Amino acid sequence: MAFVLLQTLTASAERSLIHRLRGRCRAIFREEVAVTVESESEVEDEMRHLMMSLAEGI
Repeated sequence: MAFVLLQTLTASAERSLIHRLRGRCRAIFREEVAVTVESESEVEDEMRHLMMSLAEGI
């Protein structure tokens, strides 16, 4: 069902949807990381470390 709806989107609507979904995923990722560190100031460093680890395949 969702696939059929996605096929009817214009290119502009599709880009907008992807932009919103990426933002939402980023926010959820940030929230989850924030739970694992002691202070808010550590969130960005931890996210950077996780992304580097994933990029390296560790």
